[in-house]
Amino acid sequence: MPAASASPGTAPSPAVRHTANCCLVLLTIPTAVLVWFWYTLWHAGHVDDGRERAAVASVRRQADDAADGAARALTASTGTGTGTDHLMGLIWRHTRAPVITYDRAGHAFTAVGSEFAAYDRESGLWGGGPERVTRCFASTFTRGPDRVWTARVEERDPDVCGPGTSIGSTAESARRDIAGMDAADMTGTGVQRAVDPTGRLGFEVRSRTRKGRTTTVTASVRAVGGTAPATTQCYRFTRRDGDGSEPSVTAVPVAAC
Repeated sequence: MPAASASPGTAPSPAVRHTANCCLVLLTIPTAVLVWFWYTLWHAGHVDDGRERAAVASVRRQADDAADGAARALTASTGTGTGTDHLMGLIWRHTRAPVITYDRAGHAFTAVGSEFAAYDRESGLWGGGPERVTRCFASTFTRGPDRVWTARVEERDPDVCGPGTSIGSTAESARRDIAGMDAADMTGTGVQRAVDPTGRLGFEVRSRTRKGRTTTVTASVRAVGGTAPATTQCYRFTRRDGDGSEPSVTAVPVAAC
């Protein structure tokens, strides 16, 4: 009697099952890799967004704390007979703003400068690393009828801080140059030659005085480069020569040269 043929419902052979399982594995591997790829990107982006928000909040706190400290210092100085330059110095000491202006009509000071905070970017497929968040702020200081100074801090477009960044860089470079000069060369012409002999840095000596071991130089510092309107800030450089020690030099914005 002839053998019966396999019916349509007969189970596949072991070879067919093995082949099917191999194909399933081969499809599962790239799917798992793809899922891991997108999860890694999502997780890294989620972590980085949180860290960036925290850094931005930290930058804002820095600006607020600096302005509050300056306002308290201004209030503490009320009634001591100090001048405008002294008050600007108090603001600079707390904010380190490279540009500080004074509105005589409103008896208000405005300090413009940047604050920054760093955070670590989450390692992703292309690796992580340090990142930096920078924001531009304008802090306005006004004195009320009760002689208490208050501060208002506003975030500005980054371009607003561009001139100040240039001015601050030039002022710091000039401070280092003046610190490295020989005492005998600390004349107005000598300082100009040491800092900016060609005038390309926007640095111009306006006056020079000496009293004992202290030399004071006032200079206008102009922002160079960029497309922002021309901005100039007067600075007072004070150099104190020690007895055989390295001279100390400060560079502080003042109202006029």
